[in-house]
Amino acid sequence: MTKQQQSAEDAARNELPGRPGPVPPPVAEPLQPGEPLPPKPDQEGPETVSPTGQPTGADQARVAQSGAYLTTAQGTRLPETDHSLKAGARGPVLLQDHHLREKITHFDHERIPERVVHARGAAAHGVFQGYGTAGEVSKAAFLAKDVETQSAHDTFWDFVSLHTEATHHTIWNMSDRGIPRSYRMMEGFGVHTFRLVNAAEESVLVKFHWKPKLGVHSLVWEEAQLISGMDPDFHRRDLFDAIESGAFPQWELGIQVFPDTDDQMFEGIDLLDPTKIVPEELSPVQPIGLMTLNANTKNYFAETEQVAFHPGHLVPGIDVTDDPLLAGRLFSYLDTQISRLGGPNFGQIPINRPHAPVNDMLRDGMHQSAVHTGVAPYHPNSLDGGCPFLAGADMSAFIETPVKVPAASKVREAPASFSDHFSQPRLFWLSMTPPEREHIVAAYTFELNKCYEQAIKERTLQVLANIDTELCEQVATGLGLPAPTSTEPLASPDPSPALSQMGGTWPPDGRVIGIIADAASDVDGVRSARQAVLDTGMVPLVIAPTGGTLGPDGDPIAVQRTYATARSVEFDALLLAGEPRAGADAYGARDAKAGTAQPPQAPDPRVLLLLTEAYRHGKAVGGWDGAERLLESAGITADEPGIATGESSTAVVAELTRALGEHRAWDRFPANL
Repeated sequence: MTKQQQSAEDAARNELPGRPGPVPPPVAEPLQPGEPLPPKPDQEGPETVSPTGQPTGADQARVAQSGAYLTTAQGTRLPETDHSLKAGARGPVLLQDHHLREKITHFDHERIPERVVHARGAAAHGVFQGYGTAGEVSKAAFLAKDVETQSAHDTFWDFVSLHTEATHHTIWNMSDRGIPRSYRMMEGFGVHTFRLVNAAEESVLVKFHWKPKLGVHSLVWEEAQLISGMDPDFHRRDLFDAIESGAFPQWELGIQVFPDTDDQMFEGIDLLDPTKIVPEELSPVQPIGLMTLNANTKNYFAETEQVAFHPGHLVPGIDVTDDPLLAGRLFSYLDTQISRLGGPNFGQIPINRPHAPVNDMLRDGMHQSAVHTGVAPYHPNSLDGGCPFLAGADMSAFIETPVKVPAASKVREAPASFSDHFSQPRLFWLSMTPPEREHIVAAYTFELNKCYEQAIKERTLQVLANIDTELCEQVATGLGLPAPTSTEPLASPDPSPALSQMGGTWPPDGRVIGIIADAASDVDGVRSARQAVLDTGMVPLVIAPTGGTLGPDGDPIAVQRTYATARSVEFDALLLAGEPRAGADAYGARDAKAGTAQPPQAPDPRVLLLLTEAYRHGKAVGGWDGAERLLESAGITADEPGIATGESSTAVVAELTRALGEHRAWDRFPANL
């Protein structure tokens, strides 16, 4: 072993674990070509053997990637990899782009059975009712009236700090939008622009939006961390429980409408750039229909895991644009189903079957469940009587909009308008309220403090400096680093209040209220509070020292949670029925949340934990029948925002319901930004 090798090993041995690569990265993007870096000293690959198990004696480096330059899978060197091949910088993506298809195909199939391009989620059944207001811009039949139908790792931050077009996406993830309170309180909108065509063949460009009737609300970061450990199925359970209780989630479908001009721009915003939004103040969202989820699935795999969504599932009246990312998805969403669902016939799986006659001339393939007849699956034919026949526009055929493609060369480049990476992240930041800005600063600080490499932290701070000076300074302070100055002029956009989640009032439907009580509590008050919660469309859960029931045998109240099983993250608000005493299991050997043993008359530490967590998460807390004393034990005073006390349980429920209309008592903790 050479002295240099020995020195490297000694350095590695004295270094804290966690470095993502064998050498520290530079702050600036490396531009001098060099061979692939060797593995870290602690890394070792599999023994090199032949496909039939015979040792080859080959160096492990011989089976890794090689060469200094980016290539295709066949070794052809590439001059560009960030842009697809298009008919001009703004033209459509070309099918001949073999490099794009190779990358997408590998991405779609590189992990099995994990769904690479689909997030883990949930599903439910429902109906869609068109308002009829879209008739002027689209002939799509289903829009007609009354028709029913964690990122904390170096590679992520290395990527987004070098691909600054991801800056807008990243600041949204670092905001409250990245940790939604519920699927029922998430706003959905596509990053793509589509084209609508009406009965007169007149077209407009649109962006689709789903607006939740319950408003857009989020968790706080500590809450999200607790939920991830305590109940990874929190969001699924919330959706299923809401539907089961009759609090059916609803979203309005809306559209932002823009003129279909040759340049496909609106108010200086490139409508083909998927990293840009159009502020609702410039183009209001026009409601065109309502979706209601009113039934849960019976089988999670059959009805959720096997769903095959695809942006190319189009109907007459809705068409795509030349958005390059959308073009990639039109290929990828079909291609990925080959691995996910075992072949090309995924459309025949019951949950994916169309509600229309299908005669597609597509035969055979894995999992073919249809029994096709005829001998001529081609068009035209005479052996099968000419069937299937082509449909015309008068038979509701899908006909692509005849958009003119300007004369252009085949190029791998993006329009100049795509190069603006910071004005919209700045718009988002300036549109946030002070509490929301505090949350964004905290999120960036938390995530970046988890990074190992100092250079990546410094590079990301430079990105933040190009968004906002104060944002960068606050995060730099948390990282213990100097704040750089911006390298680009800071834009001066008008804030968009629609981007903020705060400031409105919303219905409390489906909210979960924890009622803390014991055998000595005012049982009649608990019963009245429970009914008052139900009457407002919310869900009451009684929390007691033990399971079972409270109250007389003739009219008992069921207990849904115990002090041992309950945690504040499950509830939107808490109610205290007097001063419930400690449970018999309130000692650390039985339940770590209880800590050391407490005197018999002391409050249960687990109840205090429920209260203090809910309080610092900005949740509404209330009580009656002397509950003020227990609140004081938790450090909560009755005159603070979002705190309600009184003699009547129903009056306290009414106060809490009003507080829940604003989601959280954000003014409980003054912001400094």
